[in-house]
Amino acid sequence: MCKTVDALNALKTQLQDPNNVLQSWNITQVNPCRWSHITCNNENRVARIDLGSTGLSGQLVPQLGQLPNLQHLELYDNNITGSIPYQIGNLTYLLSLDLYMNQLDGDIPDTLGNLKKLHCLYDFTSFVFFSR
Repeated sequence: MCKTVDALNALKTQLQDPNNVLQSWNITQVNPCRWSHITCNNENRVARIDLGSTGLSGQLVPQLGQLPNLQHLELYDNNITGSIPYQIGNLTYLLSLDLYMNQLDGDIPDTLGNLKKLHCLYDFTSFVFFSR
């Protein structure tokens, strides 16, 4: 669970949060399942990060790739800049990646090809549906 808390804290540290939506993300609480905008599975592992339309800005962090049970990463309609870290390709259970309506640039990392369960990728300006 420490790697999970460290990864989420790295994201929180990198993002500007003018609306205090990440206020409950307290690293002294070792169970992030009680944090707002986090949903966990039955094994108390982070399965969803839902931070769409929350007024966040900043950049994504490579540590997101250390959330092995993550199925949904929703960060749409914010002001996130920079590129998508290639470590996102480590999220082998990821089903949807929603990053549209941000200020992302650069190429979509080739490592996203490792995401065999990914059905929906909402990237910079478009929607891609994968049928496997």
